[in-house]
Amino acid sequence: MSEFKHLVSTLKERFDSQMDELIVVRDEITMALPKQHLLAVCQALRDEAPFHFDMLIDVCGVDYLTYGQ
Repeated sequence: MSEFKHLVSTLKERFDSQMDELIVVRDEITMALPKQHLLAVCQALRDEAPFHFDMLIDVCGVDYLTYGQ
């Protein structure tokens, strides 16, 4: 198993209960998760042994409060 595929598998296993979905397109991983899990997931990605990420590239949010009105 390649290192990338192993990372995807590990992310799915570790954060399955915290994320809505994990999308892989062109070797780019996107995790969609509810706002209440953002801090805990980011801290785990920084601090836990299988990850030890040291840079956050992008955080995106969408506000649908008045959508369709």
